Amino acid sequence: MKVSKIRVRNFRSIKDETLSFPEEGLVALIGANNAGKSNFLRAIDLILGDFWSTEGRLEDYDFYGGNRTNAICIEIFFKDSQFEKFIFSKDESSGEYKLRFKYPSGPNLYYLSNEKKNQYPCTYLSAERSIARDISFTKWSLMGKVSKEFNKLMKRQAGVEEELKTKFNEVQGIFDRVESFKTFKEKFAEYFDDMQSDSPFKLKIDFKPFTPNNYFKTINILAEDPNFPGGNLDLEELGDGAKNLVILSLLRSYATIFRSDASGILAIEEPEIYLHPQARRHLYRILREIAEESNIQIIYTTHDPAFLRISQFNSIRRIYKINDEENTGRNHTKVKEVTPEKLIEFADKTGFPSEENAPEKVKEFYSVTSNHRLTEGYFSRMIILCEGLTEELTIPVYLKTAGIECDKLGISVLGVTGKGEIPKYWRLFHLFKIPIIIVFDNDSSSDGNKKNNKTLSDCFNIPSSDIENTVDTYKYVTFQKEDCFQQDAIILEKDFETSLSKSAESVGIDIGSLKTAAKELSPSKPVQANWIALKLQKQNPTFIPPFINEIVIQTK
Repeated sequence: MKVSKIRVRNFRSIKDETLSFPEEGLVALIGANNAGKSNFLRAIDLILGDFWSTEGRLEDYDFYGGNRTNAICIEIFFKDSQFEKFIFSKDESSGEYKLRFKYPSGPNLYYLSNEKKNQYPCTYLSAERSIARDISFTKWSLMGKVSKEFNKLMKRQAGVEEELKTKFNEVQGIFDRVESFKTFKEKFAEYFDDMQSDSPFKLKIDFKPFTPNNYFKTINILAEDPNFPGGNLDLEELGDGAKNLVILSLLRSYATIFRSDASGILAIEEPEIYLHPQARRHLYRILREIAEESNIQIIYTTHDPAFLRISQFNSIRRIYKINDEENTGRNHTKVKEVTPEKLIEFADKTGFPSEENAPEKVKEFYSVTSNHRLTEGYFSRMIILCEGLTEELTIPVYLKTAGIECDKLGISVLGVTGKGEIPKYWRLFHLFKIPIIIVFDNDSSSDGNKKNNKTLSDCFNIPSSDIENTVDTYKYVTFQKEDCFQQDAIILEKDFETSLSKSAESVGIDIGSLKTAAKELSPSKPVQANWIALKLQKQNPTFIPPFINEIVIQTK
């Protein structure tokens, strides 16, 4: 039983959006702060989490636009299940919010019982980690789920339950030998009964008899610190980073040991919290393993490229806001997802025939050609897509001279190791609706350059001659294909170095001596170009290459 999609209407910033779960079982929600990422996790928790939702438990801000007349409706659809969906919505007859479910056959909605809800629970780890909550023994906590699974295992294994019961009774017998303990238990039950004197239905109270589950609850997780007097620390005494590791380790153990029985959704806000870079990459791999090797589906929000892979774009959901045309001045949350099929279809329209492609080949290409810098593009407000490291290092320097701080504005300058690779990354980022400016040169001095120019011309619907000819220093162009795309680009004459030199000469700056000094510093062209850019910034603080000004205009 797995979730196929979630539809959310009128909940917080979400007006009406559907978010699907891919076969991989892992979903990453990315986007700016306050875009609405966490609202999807809270919507899931509202139905599958550890409490029962009613209108009385909803705040005004839970309703879209803060207006309670906007009726909330959250639907979680399942695949390969006896249920079609679970739903949290307003009952038309009573006007009350209820949790209900629907079978695939028939139109009726039925009351969602604890039993059915427990078949697919949500474990929600908010950005405010709570070690006390997550190691408690509630049904929906991690420790509660571990306890439940061990309880089932004990019943399956012959003799274990009876042996534990015998040992537990022995322990209780020892407690009864402690002075006044037996009397304390008797008085406790007597006083409880006495205080119910006005009730016709009297309850009995006693210390819990043995069950495997109760025995498991006596386990206490402690941390051992040789530098601490006594050696053991309560988990609440640990630092926040260590607490986070305890929770994640508990999750990993649960998913590993009970992979055949474990199910439900794990919803995590910002798994990168408190982790250093290497540990983040390691945790991302673990999350992928859990999703692939168990029945647990994982959805998480993140601001960290370490928790994404270019090749796993099918698992990425970009969350952003747009103006609500029906409500002036209000923004609402939108979801953008790109499937391999959508990418192949777009590639077919932009110069890469679909018969030469397939979903597995698409993923394979991105998996072997990508790096963490390119993954950063998913988080960008705007991408400047260029040929390689020379442009990646130097364009931010010249933009800073022009008053554009790339990091402050969320602009990423990404080199893709050759202009022939530009279309492949442009297609992907374009489909995710991330604004892009393309920068490449018109060099056609070799067969390889001519081939790359042909790749660009096929993609952007222009003749190769428009790339290779009529470029003096640089050329600003707009590529477009009706009902398909419109894309701004800057074509540099010959290469970046040539265009820069001619730009400097046009305002009386000779950079010949800087080139000579840069070559003595390093044989690497990107290093040379970056050194020259930094020197020009100091020596000629008003010099801005004209093609940089074109980029500045597009960033406004």
